[in-house]
Amino acid sequence: ILTSIGIKNHKKNILQTDLLKGKTSNTLDKNIFKDFKKVLSTVFQIGAADTIDSLDNFKKEFTARYDQQEIPILLALDPLSGINYPLYSDNDSSNLTDGIQFKSENNTNIIQGSLKWNQFLGEKLINALKNNEDLIQITQEDVNPFLEENKNIPFSMSSLVHIYEDQEGKPVIFHKFSDGPSSSTYLGRFCHMDDQLEESVKKALSEEESFYDGQIIAEVVHNPQPRVGNITIRPHLRKYEIPIINRHNADSEPIYLNDIMISVKNDRIVLRSKKYNKEIIPSLSSAHNYNLHKVPMYHFLCDLQYQHVTPSYNWNWGMFVNYEYLPRIMINNVILSRASWLLDYDKIFNGKKASIQVFKEYLTEKNIPEICVFTEKDMELPVFTNNALSLEILFDHLLKEKQIRVLENLSGQYKTVTKDENGNLHSNEFLIPWHNFSSKKKDKLTLFPVKNTVVRNFVPGSEWLFYKIYCSTKVSDQIIKDTIYKFANGLVKKGIIKKWFFIRYSDPDMHIRVRFLTTSQDHTLSSQIYQLLDKYLTREMIIHKIVLDTYNREIERYGETTIDQMESIFYFDSECVCQLMKEAEYTETPIWKAAVAGINRILDDFGYNMTEKRDILHQLANGYGSMLDDHSKQALKDKYRDHRHQTLELLAGTDEFSKILDIRSKKTARYITEIKELQSQQMVKSLVVSYIHMFINRTFASKPNIHESILYYFLHKSYDSLLNIKKLT
Repeated sequence: ILTSIGIKNHKKNILQTDLLKGKTSNTLDKNIFKDFKKVLSTVFQIGAADTIDSLDNFKKEFTARYDQQEIPILLALDPLSGINYPLYSDNDSSNLTDGIQFKSENNTNIIQGSLKWNQFLGEKLINALKNNEDLIQITQEDVNPFLEENKNIPFSMSSLVHIYEDQEGKPVIFHKFSDGPSSSTYLGRFCHMDDQLEESVKKALSEEESFYDGQIIAEVVHNPQPRVGNITIRPHLRKYEIPIINRHNADSEPIYLNDIMISVKNDRIVLRSKKYNKEIIPSLSSAHNYNLHKVPMYHFLCDLQYQHVTPSYNWNWGMFVNYEYLPRIMINNVILSRASWLLDYDKIFNGKKASIQVFKEYLTEKNIPEICVFTEKDMELPVFTNNALSLEILFDHLLKEKQIRVLENLSGQYKTVTKDENGNLHSNEFLIPWHNFSSKKKDKLTLFPVKNTVVRNFVPGSEWLFYKIYCSTKVSDQIIKDTIYKFANGLVKKGIIKKWFFIRYSDPDMHIRVRFLTTSQDHTLSSQIYQLLDKYLTREMIIHKIVLDTYNREIERYGETTIDQMESIFYFDSECVCQLMKEAEYTETPIWKAAVAGINRILDDFGYNMTEKRDILHQLANGYGSMLDDHSKQALKDKYRDHRHQTLELLAGTDEFSKILDIRSKKTARYITEIKELQSQQMVKSLVVSYIHMFINRTFASKPNIHESILYYFLHKSYDSLLNIKKLT
């Protein structure tokens, strides 16, 4: 039949069948769900939460290459010249940043951060094993000391549970997992079977979208292989779609990959549609395991939906996971983890020849139930140890894996709550969707309107000349303050250039980016620059290479009406940083002190009072602080205690850097006034944050992001301290 209608090569994977079974009643008692919700709230605050390190690694690599630039996503993830996804990379170190690192640099702190919980759990486990108990009953009072507010719970999730009754007819719930970031993740694939379900899912998705503030929620559309279509299939559920290779639904509004720009702002990977000039939040309304497929763009977009939210919650034994026997874990009437037994090939056979008979004797010796459950990924297989065929299957898995775990069979201990019209009992799985209304609302991205009224790109030979000077971090300060600064000042005095500025980058190699705005298209300037740097390039060989490139203005970041003013501010800031570096070297003062004074002066120049400065730095400190592991957070507190008095003295403005900062303040005053007249308060604040970020970038030769996290924390705590002192007086 298939051949006759033109379908060839149909040996397997041809038919996909779903069954929608009729029901007379399918309502759960609300009290069951109410009790379960209380336990679930506890699980979220103590349970081990999965994280996606790949996103943190990508942010780090993107920031190292492009800093806060916005670039096309197709360029960022280009398989030849872009960032491979997933990826891991390291940073250099510096004196001030010793002991401070972002989470992805050291995953060993995950266990350290929950040391008290592990100690509590270990005591419970040891007592249970000592007393031959097969159940660890945890009470609410037990876990209260360990509860921590988890701000990363998604707004929408679904929980997969089995519901039973005990001998007294009371409900018993087995919680397998809770998964997000959308309640549609598992329900989407069944919507084609039930119109009522489809409408319910669409209603839930509409409520999800109300959680966001002006962002576009776009469905990722991709079918990597025909045989996984049974999982990826779902009807048109969202207004917007991002098609990858596949076509979008006819009723949707497509956002093509060549329309998407990407940047990293405030520790957040941001996607923006050029067409709609709005932030995009990708979403996948299917349970497809995209990690198994090798399309980086698909993998990246699907990972991105979990940004700053925890993907899933389930019980995790942590450091005790390899114990030979683990009892059942319960809170109230909810089973969080089934009892389980670890079967180890070497321990079972202990040098003997592997045989089913020896295997069966071991199972009997360890009192492993005659009926247990073997799991592989999300699949479960009942095992009957007194059945030859069933035992052989388990034996074969042990030979292949060398170490497997079997779990208790709950169906043999409890009665299922589902039955047909004839009273026959059936196994069940319930998928419970829910919304977390206490979840933190997503902040709206500050976007400047773009009307293409100013020149965006300046190619070599135009009025802006842009050079990349590749060198090590150790010599970059010397090249900037001793050579480029002196040379550029001479060009300004001669009227050859109007202004210039520099920034530091890694893409991935460390280099200095210098931009000159010429008064005329003087082609001799390029030769002068090469002559200036020749001794570093050919004789001393501390410059690796020099590249003349196109200057692409960041219009979306600085605004069309204020890009000229920001470039002028960067000019005077570059002069200032060069002078600060010279002064710090001459007086043997740590450069971080100049940075503290410089940030405080920027906020003063824009007219912020102490409370406003504290609030801005609080937001910045929290953003960067979320990237630090627990050990680094404690190290940061210790550093502030050591440097508190020095920081407060710097805020008084009586330091050796004040005169240099006075000059910058006077030169930038005119442009700051123009910016405040042209932009709203929110846009001005966004520009101030960018200004501070670039000032720190210029000031530090290495690890600018970690320096930011430290300086923001120092300033936030100092402003808070000064405000408290003011209240007392």
